[in-house]
Amino acid sequence: SPGVVIMAPSLALLLLLGGCIAVGAARNTSCSELNFPLWPMPFSCVCEERQSLIFKSWELSFHVLNEDSRSDVLQAALDRAQKVLFTNVVHKTRGSIEPHLVNGTLPREPMWMEEGSFSTIKIVVLDGQAETRKTLQSYEGFSLIIEQGGVVLSAQSVWGIVYGLDCLAQFVRFDSVGRNFFIPGAPIRVQDQPRFPWRGLLLDTSNHFLTVPKLLNLIDSMRSNRLNVLHWHMMDSYSFSMDVPGLPDLAAKGSWTGTVDTIYSVEQVRQVVEHARLQGVRVVPELEVPGHAYSWGLAFPDITVACPNAPGTDIGPINSVPLNPTLDHTYDVVKQITAHLLNVFPDAFLHIGGDEVQEECWANDPEIVAWTKQRGLNLSSLHGVFAKRFFDILGDARDTVAWEEAFEHVPDILIQHATIVEVWSEGELFQKALKAGLRTIMAETWYLDRQMPVEDEATYFWGDTWAQMYLVEPLQNVSKALQASVLGGEANMWTEQVSDLSITQRIWPRACAMAERLWSPAQVRDAGLAAQRLAGHRCRLATLGLPIGPIWSDFCGADLRSASDSDSSTGNSSDSNLSTGNIVALCFMAFFLGVLLVLLTLAWFARHDPSRQVVSLPPPLRPSASVNDAAADRSIASSAQRQQPQQQQ
Repeated sequence: SPGVVIMAPSLALLLLLGGCIAVGAARNTSCSELNFPLWPMPFSCVCEERQSLIFKSWELSFHVLNEDSRSDVLQAALDRAQKVLFTNVVHKTRGSIEPHLVNGTLPREPMWMEEGSFSTIKIVVLDGQAETRKTLQSYEGFSLIIEQGGVVLSAQSVWGIVYGLDCLAQFVRFDSVGRNFFIPGAPIRVQDQPRFPWRGLLLDTSNHFLTVPKLLNLIDSMRSNRLNVLHWHMMDSYSFSMDVPGLPDLAAKGSWTGTVDTIYSVEQVRQVVEHARLQGVRVVPELEVPGHAYSWGLAFPDITVACPNAPGTDIGPINSVPLNPTLDHTYDVVKQITAHLLNVFPDAFLHIGGDEVQEECWANDPEIVAWTKQRGLNLSSLHGVFAKRFFDILGDARDTVAWEEAFEHVPDILIQHATIVEVWSEGELFQKALKAGLRTIMAETWYLDRQMPVEDEATYFWGDTWAQMYLVEPLQNVSKALQASVLGGEANMWTEQVSDLSITQRIWPRACAMAERLWSPAQVRDAGLAAQRLAGHRCRLATLGLPIGPIWSDFCGADLRSASDSDSSTGNSSDSNLSTGNIVALCFMAFFLGVLLVLLTLAWFARHDPSRQVVSLPPPLRPSASVNDAAADRSIASSAQRQQPQQQQ
């Protein structure tokens, strides 16, 4: 009909107009352009900026669609998300963070046109067989969709779910007026996966002992930055901090105090390994041999080489002492320690040390010199003697990692055993190891104990070394054919000058730079833009209980709490700087004392209330008697006296 003919173009026009509006509303803005504290930056992240999605704690539920994928790792991640998603991060800035690093446009606030909500988070683990212990081959990527009605988080393995839930929390904000948690800029779609599979942090617990609670806290922070390998350096020159069953003197004499205060028991080591497993962190122990063995000699003097005249190095006489590679007793001790490490550390890799072995110490020992001459060897050959016997002990029980010096001294042996080489001093060795067919880990430029981690690059602000570390490229000058052999890298925290009191602040937020470099795409390398995200990420970590400092002028609500907790923990607290826990405890105490005082007061009044007492009152007064009444009374009394004798008879 004519009406239909007329209206059809109108309807088409409306549909076209609506489509144009929808397309215009769906901005498909890269998350890097918006002010979200995402760290590390995802591989792909797009915001349509149409909605702001509110969610409430009493309505939110998690739906695991594949029940076969349930595990203790997944449950721990879900329990953690219940807390992290509802954490109010108070962070305020004025202007840009690190303005001296900013070269372009700063991220803007996300926009939206309408409010929505969601109440479900659907979890999809595509691998039906639940993986409960991470390996080097584990897939860690995930897909995250945030939209009206619900969130869908899917991953090949549970490890992607662990990281996806942390990523989801980084989009969350709190409306202090409406008292709601919400996610702006939705719908949001994230596709993410790591660039390198080995993203590590070395913790040295030999130079200074770190308590188990500190280790657990640092493991939590590793997961929050998607680091997945804890390289545990627990024996070195200055102390041997691990209890080895069958060799009790090693820790009793080699640790700092010889007591449980500075010795990790078997149970404590297992506790650390188990906590790390639930966070998706592999624990790779280091057996530091044959150098840095002074602490071993405190228990077994014969297996180390006295080095009274320290060679011309900066590591000092104690650091110089190596094992004696010519004695069978040395290998008996090494064998027992190795067996214990294999028992308590289930990871497929063992770090076998090999760094800074001082041949001069061997050269100063007459018995070692005589031993080598009898066999037609030189001192350098002792590296091979030790390496061969060690690999005979280890067999194929573990894959191995070694410091670059081991590759310099015994390259053929490392190639034979496909040992991973960790390079910490120079890029030439990195290239040389790759060309020899070995896999590598990069530690150079990521030494957290150094004032200038990147050689010959100084900064005015000490903390700005994070930006230098951020710009380091592991694949620089590496040919495409060899890039797959670069497994990743480690940030190394040697503890000569840090302890439990200061190690967290020394590691973070600088190690965040390496974390993003090893996770995010290579083209994500604008330090100015990264600074804006890092400031918010730092505040989130502080709010979640990691006491780390800022990189620039800003306000983080957690800083006040952390400062208060620190003051009270040192015994310097006062009424004006009590921690939150102390204030709550005092309030409860005051409340109960007040209730007790009221009850005692009521009891006292109940006992002394005049209206509730029985009082003996005097007899009522009679009216004034007349003369006749008095006479009558006397007559009655006289009559009663006369009758009394008769009654007695």
